Amino acid sequence: MNKKVGLYNYPIRSSTIVTAMGIGSVVLFGILLSLVSYIPLMLLKEILAPEISITFTSILIQIAILVLVSFGIISLLMKWVGTSYVIKDNEIIVQNGLFNIKQKIYPLEGHEEVKIYKSFFGKIFDYGTLSIYQPMLQKYVTLENIQDPDLFAEVVRQTKSKESLSSEKVIFSRKKRK
Repeated sequence: MNKKVGLYNYPIRSSTIVTAMGIGSVVLFGILLSLVSYIPLMLLKEILAPEISITFTSILIQIAILVLVSFGIISLLMKWVGTSYVIKDNEIIVQNGLFNIKQKIYPLEGHEEVKIYKSFFGKIFDYGTLSIYQPMLQKYVTLENIQDPDLFAEVVRQTKSKESLSSEKVIFSRKKRK
């Protein structure tokens, strides 16, 4: 975390636990699919042409499953590496993409609501989704699967209290002038 006087800059990446669980799910799915792929081969033993062996067909199916699992793992890793969030003093920056980076900047001023969503595993491993409602945009800015969302919700809430403090100072300074 880079701290400057009066400013803050919190870079956030999606939780590594979520990515690891996703990769584990893809690998488990690949293993189950590999095991289940033998059943139709055994049932179709007599129907297949005698010149094509079941072993050759099985190897082709296993290679196809391995390619699918590899693409699944690569896509999960690319999404994890290519998505980042930065909470600054007055804005949230959402960056997507690895080669073509798409950046969206949302103002933090005037937000009305901060919500935290945690799944069962999110409660155990302390990750979740943070949603911030922006009335000017009439939509939620969502930071998905971030580590320690409670901390970052507090950072966002502090920007709201800073806004109210600054507006109170303006009101008091106007009263003193009169």
